[in-house]
Amino acid sequence: MPKIHFISPLDDVTLQKATVNDVTVNGTKCIGLHLSDDSGVSDVSLSGCALKDVQFARSRWSDYSVNGTRLEQVTVAGSVLAAGRLMAVSASGVRLDGANFNSVSLEAMRLADAAFVNCRLNDVRFTGRKAGGIERTRFENCAFSNVQFTGCTFTDCTLRNVDVSDLEVNDVDF
Repeated sequence: MPKIHFISPLDDVTLQKATVNDVTVNGTKCIGLHLSDDSGVSDVSLSGCALKDVQFARSRWSDYSVNGTRLEQVTVAGSVLAAGRLMAVSASGVRLDGANFNSVSLEAMRLADAAFVNCRLNDVRFTGRKAGGIERTRFENCAFSNVQFTGCTFTDCTLRNVDVSDLEVNDVDF
């Protein structure tokens, strides 16, 4: 797998109809990343990065890993995220609209000021960390199938018009 390390931050990167495969990115700061128009990302690992003003529209992510990364002002619209793992990620200002999650694991993640709207979550695991957890997050017009919340704390969250089948909740605070 190629290793990419950017000494300087990446600013205003736009990828349309692009394919990104087998990439590892460590310790990079990026402001203004836009991926759209049937772009595909697979076998990508991000570690220790800071991403702000990120937009994914009509894109596909598969076999990805995000570890110890800070995400701010992220918008995911009409995209598919499959076979992914997010660990120790701090995310704020995230809006997911019409996104489909399949076989995704979110571990020890802090999620604040987020919105999941018209999303489908299938085989998704939220393994929280009690300090931080899921704050001021809205789930609206979503479908949950085989979703598990373990060790999560929900603070000032809203679930509205959520269709649930096969939900498991363990050691969760509301």
